[in-house]
Parts: sequence; C-alpha cells; structure tokens
Amino acid sequence: MSKLSCLKNLLKEGQAILIYTPVSRLYISGFESSLGYLFITKEKSLLFVDGRYIEAAKSKVNGDIEVRLFTNLSHDVKSFLGEEIKTLLAETSNTVADIRSFEKIFGREIIPSDTLE
Repeated sequence: MSKLSCLKNLLKEGQAILIYTPVSRLYISGFESSLGYLFITKEKSLLFVDGRYIEAAKSKVNGDIEVRLFTNLSHDVKSFLGEEIKTLLAETSNTVADIRSFEKIFGREIIPSDTLE
C-alpha cells in the first residue's frame, strides 16, 4: 500500500489532511520544495505550489497527486475542499502560530495529529 493510500485510510468523513512541512511533502509527493501545501481527502490529493515550482512539480510529483498553482491560497483551498470537509488534520511539528494561521486562511478547524508523524 502506498504512503498516500495509508494516509487516505486514516481519514473519517468530513476530514482532510494538510501536509505542510517540506520533509513530509517530499516523503508523500516525491517533490522537494521550500513552500507548498499538500491536501489529501479520501477521494483526491492536491499539491498547491507557487510559480517557482509549478513546472518542476508537474513533472516530478507522484501521479496520484494533482498539482496546481495557487494564486489566492485561501480561495483556492476552500474551493478544493468544498463544503463537505470541515476539519483538517495536520502534522504535530507545525507551530501553534502556523496552525492558527492555517485556520484563518483555510476557514477550517485544524487538529494536530500525531498519527501523521
């Protein structure tokens, strides 16, 4: 079973996983970057990157993960997650400040989860 499939199996209805740290994004997506937001739901996975990485990411990311350029991160993520995703699980290695910032930007509750480490 792939790393991505294992993460998808952890999810309950209405949840998604946010992979933010560079090391974790590399481990799951196969693509190294200093900035990016990998979102995983039971049905789909999407890596948002900025303009520096878009071309390289499209050619190197694990084929089960869609790559998109983010222009307005808050809008783009809310559009991807839709109304059905209410909670985001995140790595416990994120700072409290990161978690609070993500909650504001993404409009979702963020729950640090040690099952992602």
